[in-house]
Amino acid sequence: MMLAASSLFVDTQCRADEVNDALAGKIGQGTTSEGIKAIESFLITNPGDDRALFSLGLMQLLQGWESVSQGLYRYGAGGPLRQSAGLVLPIAGLIPANPDPEPVAVDDVRAMFLEGIESLKAADQTLAKIDDDFYCSTDILAIRMDFNGDGIASDKETVLGVLSTTRVRLRNPDTNTPMTKLLVDFDRGDAEWLRGYCNLSMALDEYILAHDFSELFNKAGHVFFPEPVSEYTYLRSGKSPFEQEKMYTGGIDPLDIVSFIHLLRFPVAQPERLEKVQDHLLAAIGHSRAMWSLYNNETDNTNEWIPNTMQTAALPGAMITEDAYKSWIQFLDASQNILEGNTLLPFWRGDGSLGIDINAYFEKPTEFDLILFFQGSAAHPYLKEGEMLDPKVWEDMERAFNRHSFRHMFWIN
Repeated sequence: MMLAASSLFVDTQCRADEVNDALAGKIGQGTTSEGIKAIESFLITNPGDDRALFSLGLMQLLQGWESVSQGLYRYGAGGPLRQSAGLVLPIAGLIPANPDPEPVAVDDVRAMFLEGIESLKAADQTLAKIDDDFYCSTDILAIRMDFNGDGIASDKETVLGVLSTTRVRLRNPDTNTPMTKLLVDFDRGDAEWLRGYCNLSMALDEYILAHDFSELFNKAGHVFFPEPVSEYTYLRSGKSPFEQEKMYTGGIDPLDIVSFIHLLRFPVAQPERLEKVQDHLLAAIGHSRAMWSLYNNETDNTNEWIPNTMQTAALPGAMITEDAYKSWIQFLDASQNILEGNTLLPFWRGDGSLGIDINAYFEKPTEFDLILFFQGSAAHPYLKEGEMLDPKVWEDMERAFNRHSFRHMFWIN
């Protein structure tokens, strides 16, 4: 009897409806905007449906990423030096090359990130409305985004398609066969996980927008964009002192690449946005704690996105050991103490008596200078004596996650 009731419940949750079709990219041309409209329509007749709210929040988050990717495609981002461009802005490596890029001004770039933030805010606000447990089953490899803005989210623009394009192959460790489907049953804990991702994404966007990167754009934007609107047009055509060497640098003059790195120094134009960065990072930590509190109370074990220490993940081979869980909680505590200025980041120069006060950086920012930061002098305004971060925090993370801490941080944020 219990088995029959359980089957009926799962069948009800998995039935074909606007929510499932939207997540599977089966509405219209599969774009996030079409999926969002379908779920919003569903919520009109099913107000407060937590499964639909989670799906809507997920689609809104994807729309935020999608708006940035479409802008980058429109302007041919990464075209001049495609491989290296992916290191500057990782999402650029996932976007197809645009054979006919549009001219782009520095204000266009800022507008792109501003649009993305609005979608991320909407996603976080939607997910905040969830107040009960739910189950939302979806094949995450089938989720798609319209990366190039042509109005069609094609099969190449699914998660599976993107992984294939980037030559990442998911394989079942038991059978060693390629995976073409990954069914996940998202639940209440995953809503907190997604809110964490919303806040991390907003923190990145706010950090970019807090700075004035116009000098970099005007003098070296052609390293990243084919048609930047700038007075220095002669830098991207005509003679070059390193004409022969350009064949080794993607057609870009090596001096321009050096200049690009040299110009990675940005005055803080909107310090209030840096305060938001700190707020978003602290919020992400709070959602991670809430997420684990909910995960630890789960007793089921079906297609878990992130399992507790007693569950099995939907992703074959993925697991969270008791040691990994404890090291993650320790990492969250350490991160909060660093952001709030209670603990200092160890400084890599001098005699080791000084550390960096990250809270002071957010309170009195001046500029971001990549080279001088690593050299050490740019950190001078934020140096002080005090309690340092215990290196054992990271050592424990590396040991618990088998030297793949960054990979797991991307997964469990």
